[in-house]
Amino acid sequence: MKWVVLVIIVCLAGYTFVTLRYRKIAPPHEPYSDAKERFTATRVREAGYARIPVNVERPADLPYTEGGIPRPLAEVSEIPGGLPRELLENFAEAPKLPQAIGRVVAPATLRALFPYPIVYNCELPDHQDVLGDTRVYTKEQDIIIVTDFDRIDSDLLARTRDTTVSVSLPAHLFESGKTYTITLTGEKTSRQWQLQVH
Repeated sequence: MKWVVLVIIVCLAGYTFVTLRYRKIAPPHEPYSDAKERFTATRVREAGYARIPVNVERPADLPYTEGGIPRPLAEVSEIPGGLPRELLENFAEAPKLPQAIGRVVAPATLRALFPYPIVYNCELPDHQDVLGDTRVYTKEQDIIIVTDFDRIDSDLLARTRDTTVSVSLPAHLFESGKTYTITLTGEKTSRQWQLQVH
């Protein structure tokens, strides 16, 4: 009987040592998710769109952040929601868009070689959602900003359904003398405006 207990203790100690010594700390490999992402990236590229990495923040001091946006501000119009059909057809899985895009603060003009700041408010479907990825797709002079959300998988709830996002589009995206159409996509309503680059 003593030998059985001793063997169990030795096996548990050995297993614990091996597990702790060689455990992979990085997130697990998700082949299905990776394959969907690669498929979407390839299809979007074939449709003529480029995905641009951007700096995204959730501002802590909104008046200060909005105060840093150069004037004059762009005239933002409300348009029907959803992704453009040409872009949507190329996603393996459609992104979960916010219900609506609310207030948008962005400059009407930009000097070439400077990043373009945008601060906007989006409304999430319910209190079990949090801000996910923000992706920017460009095709010629069209810029489409896609903000999606993630589901909270527990009994936790977000404090509010409104989320304020600050995005900085990189300077290399813009050429002097051109006018760009920027679209922020939401499920029910989106926002759109023109940007003149000097």
